[in-house]
Amino acid sequence: MKNGSPIQNIRTILENKSVRKKEGKFVIEGPHLIEEALSDIEYIIYTKKHQVMIKAKEKGIPCYEISDKEYKKLSDVVTPQGIMAVVTSRDLSLQQISDKANSLIIACIDIQDPGNMGTIIRAADAANVSGIIASEGCVDIYNQKTIRSTAGSLFHIPVVQVDDIRDALVWLKSKNYKIVATDTAGICDYWEINYTENTVVLIGNEGAGLGQEILSTADSVVKVPLPGKAESLNAAICASVIMYEALRQRGING
Repeated sequence: MKNGSPIQNIRTILENKSVRKKEGKFVIEGPHLIEEALSDIEYIIYTKKHQVMIKAKEKGIPCYEISDKEYKKLSDVVTPQGIMAVVTSRDLSLQQISDKANSLIIACIDIQDPGNMGTIIRAADAANVSGIIASEGCVDIYNQKTIRSTAGSLFHIPVVQVDDIRDALVWLKSKNYKIVATDTAGICDYWEINYTENTVVLIGNEGAGLGQEILSTADSVVKVPLPGKAESLNAAICASVIMYEALRQRGING
């Protein structure tokens, strides 16, 4: 294939975060993820045919066959599944995830680990959270490791990336959202807070936590108690236990 071909375009998108952001496109791999994202797929490349390609062709999505050698140069997984696709990302706004009554929003502040970010998205999907905000300093949600960690939940729950997280939080407060920050020095345990009204839960960087400027926006600062010998919990576990406490308070259907 020549430059400008589907395979070259995929390589460019995979290798450049700036291209992903500018063009609003990213790459997914595997039949499960492709089926989840079918309505937003631009085209597919493959080395062997998969069942999902029948649905893709019914929707008029172009499918290009390439060699195993070409495919292995693109894939970063040990055992490639032989199918990947370019997806158009959805341009979502803060307004869209905050309009729902009694919303629970998870705000990720400078989360760096793709596994943590992906797991937070997956857990938020499972717990029926209204949406996720990702600060500018977070790992790219369209990073291949992040996408795989979401196990398809990236296509179920809205994720909004913001340039200025503090401005976003101030705006949400003006919309009567309560801001709950998580910190090891929190003054109360996470279950002591009422999560049944419009609430934003702040989850900080794995090592640095939340900075003072962000903590100053919070109405409450909570901790997840650690009565055992572990010194800390990772960001994804911390977020998950709070999301499920909110789910418990709101009823099993959220």
